[in-house]
Amino acid sequence: MVEQIEVVTAKHAKWRDFWEKRAVSNSDYVGRLGEPINAQTLKIESLLKAKIPPAEYYPEGIDFGCGPGRFVPFLSNHCGHLWAVDMVPFALKQAKQRAMNVSTIEATCPLKLPWKERRIGFLWAGLVLQHIVDEDLFMFTVTELVRVLSPGARVLLLDNGIDIAKHVKPRGPDVLAGVFKLRGGWTATKVTINNRPNDHWLIDGRVST
Repeated sequence: MVEQIEVVTAKHAKWRDFWEKRAVSNSDYVGRLGEPINAQTLKIESLLKAKIPPAEYYPEGIDFGCGPGRFVPFLSNHCGHLWAVDMVPFALKQAKQRAMNVSTIEATCPLKLPWKERRIGFLWAGLVLQHIVDEDLFMFTVTELVRVLSPGARVLLLDNGIDIAKHVKPRGPDVLAGVFKLRGGWTATKVTINNRPNDHWLIDGRVST
């Protein structure tokens, strides 16, 4: 197990360096290269607004893979406290500045969140799980996220549905719903966020008790 963690940690460091370089060299690194980031952000935010009514509130939520925090202003309005989690310190500094009720957590490997109990009532992971291409690193990460989600916690995932590249690995709704232990009734909808129609999945569900 120790050897496995060491191998995954090395892979994590490699991916952190990859995303740090992208972040420093291109402020729009979280979007699809060659396409306007603002248009994508507006499309995704409209999806979130359709899923989360104005009065919906969670005492604590996580924006996992927050990047520079482009969805923090919206999500922070629905959370008493929002925890922004990312592996890129440069991005976390930007996310922190976007709302008063936000704290940042640097995603280390293995991921370790600072709570012993199941206390988080809302999780958003937008365009991030698709980039954890190593299966061991993916499972280490998801297991830790699930560990802190309260029974019945709301989970919203936006993940690539068609692309395959060295930094993109779509897994599909059934796999994601399974690893996050979503109870029956979860939904998966094909959505358009870029210039290609229906290229991503929006998964919405609640954690089993």
